[in-house]
Amino acid sequence: MTTPFFVNVYCLCCSDPVATPFPLLTKSMTQMQYEGVPAPDWLDVVNNKLKESDAVVVVSAEYNHSIPPALSNMLDYFPLASYAYKPSGIVCYSMGNCYGTIVWFLWNNLIM
Repeated sequence: MTTPFFVNVYCLCCSDPVATPFPLLTKSMTQMQYEGVPAPDWLDVVNNKLKESDAVVVVSAEYNHSIPPALSNMLDYFPLASYAYKPSGIVCYSMGNCYGTIVWFLWNNLIM
């Protein structure tokens, strides 16, 4: 009798605010939908990847004892439904003596 062989396959999709063109937020996707304005194609692509994901992990540096503005701006584009009911994790790092815990608490309030 043979034991079935299972392979876990994970797809990692990364959205980097430097590599993806996220201009300064003027309208979120929720506001665009409410006003009947179509979202740009690149934003729809990233939002669909976020919706299809099984989990969300935010990797963040500490920027002057706070959240990096570019990363916060990027995440503010998407409606809360894109993150709903998914396991999430926060990974923070810092050169300071708090080792990223300051920014972790700030992200914890936004994501959890």
